[in-house]
Amino acid sequence: QVMYNSPSFGGLTVSASTVLKANGGIDSAATADKSKYDLSATYAKGPVTASLAYNNLSGSEKNWALGGKYDFGAFAVAGSYQDPAGAPKGYTLGVSAPVGPVTLTADIARDTGTGTKNTDFVLEAKYALSKRTFAYGVYMRDGAVAGAQSVNGYAVGVRHNF
Repeated sequence: QVMYNSPSFGGLTVSASTVLKANGGIDSAATADKSKYDLSATYAKGPVTASLAYNNLSGSEKNWALGGKYDFGAFAVAGSYQDPAGAPKGYTLGVSAPVGPVTLTADIARDTGTGTKNTDFVLEAKYALSKRTFAYGVYMRDGAVAGAQSVNGYAVGVRHNF
């Protein structure tokens, strides 16, 4: 992979990369002998963050996503729209708010393709143990697809960022 990440120009950064054609079948059968390139631009300054990403695997449809976040101080709102190749389009919407030492987050994701409408939901609570470590509890609901049952999941854990 060859990649370039630009320095920040007033909050705007750009990234470009390419993966050359597979050599000797080191990639999966689905992507063997195909090249790929990715482009993205992100603006992050003050309470605003916005990003646009695009990629293409040779011989395939193009993929792109657009997302943004605004931090109001007492809470932050984020959303995105995705248009992946060969899959249903979708969007996400989320809100996060610190409540004392706990940060509460709620996210919803929706596939909007024909015949595959699927809504997923996440509710999370994080408790900061230090600057880089937190304990969390999560409730997840994976919406039903094509007549299948919805699936609920729960998780608790501790995460440390190195």
